[in-house]
Amino acid sequence: MNKTQVKIYFSLFGDDFPIDDVTEKLEITPTDTYKKGDLIQNRSTFIRKETSWDLGTGYQFSLISPAFTLPSAIKL
Repeated sequence: MNKTQVKIYFSLFGDDFPIDDVTEKLEITPTDTYKKGDLIQNRSTFIRKETSWDLGTGYQFSLISPAFTLPSAIKL
């Protein structure tokens, strides 16, 4: 069987919002957050233009069944 990598990613972003309120309401700890105005890591002269609350799995290995075919609308 072929190996592939997949990830699930959910992100809320906007001009400015309280990150802690989102975490409290969802009762889920985010995998990453940043606020509008924060410096972008490793690019000290660039600042974030929005606020973001992210939840993701990161890439995980998965198996594709040999019988799996893509819908005809999807072109590789």
